[in-house]
Amino acid sequence: MWPDVLAACSGDYIAICEGDDFWLSSGKLAYQCSALDQLPHVDLAFHKVARAHWQTEQIGGYYADYGDEPRLFAPADVIVGDGGFMPTPSLMFRRAVFERLPAWFFTRPPVEDYFIQVFGALRGGALYLPLCAAAYREGDPTSWSQRVMANP
Repeated sequence: MWPDVLAACSGDYIAICEGDDFWLSSGKLAYQCSALDQLPHVDLAFHKVARAHWQTEQIGGYYADYGDEPRLFAPADVIVGDGGFMPTPSLMFRRAVFERLPAWFFTRPPVEDYFIQVFGALRGGALYLPLCAAAYREGDPTSWSQRVMANP
């Protein structure tokens, strides 16, 4: 999958929004690009994400709410966070992150976003931005997360 994605991308940044999630702000990408442009030593930016019911889209809280100020997290924080530290629809990272990923990543690792988070944070940390610009749908019985919880 990722080789095809990279072949189709021409920019310096990549943002992820999987099919069951959605972005809430038309300014999300511009804000994240601007923040990363100001910190050339940082390769990854993220923000908090609303928890939305899979059918009604009613908001029921947030993931990754780390406050009202921008904050730089160390790679160790990302590793200890074990994939849940930053929600996938909040991620924006420099395309160069893929140059640091090991070859096995491109042969379909079990959880891709975790490795993007870790390798994206290695060079300069992970930049938290104080906005909520995406939603993560919860509870859909056909989603990967629900299927794994039902049958670990």
